[in-house]
Amino acid sequence: MGLDVSCECGAYGFRAGSYSGFHYWRVKLAKSVGIELDKMSGFGGSVIWTEDEPYYELLDHSDCEGEITAQQCEKLLEDFENHRVDFMIECGIAVDEIEALANSMLNIKSDDYDWKKYEMWREMIEHCANEGCSVHFH
Repeated sequence: MGLDVSCECGAYGFRAGSYSGFHYWRVKLAKSVGIELDKMSGFGGSVIWTEDEPYYELLDHSDCEGEITAQQCEKLLEDFENHRVDFMIECGIAVDEIEALANSMLNIKSDDYDWKKYEMWREMIEHCANEGCSVHFH
């Protein structure tokens, strides 16, 4: 069992991982922007989420059902673009690759599982934001 996600138009879809794998990935995503997920409401902690926090729409979301709307994808896309290097650093991607990205906007090719998932999420979020469709969790 695990989490599958897809956009409502059918253009994108992938296995986000087992439920525990998706949780681990979200812990890493949150850590990359200074959020300790285990201190947050819904993850065993008492800190209340605010909509201004990076990746809010993805982090404070059920891991087994529901959707992220096209409007929420627009905000999430900004987070994926603004915090891309933060997640690369969290994944341990080499500094020279990060600099190459900053200088020429090259696509980083990495074998890192979490980085690959990040890029899959970013691509689907971008598509949904641009095409006006929702991401479905199932």
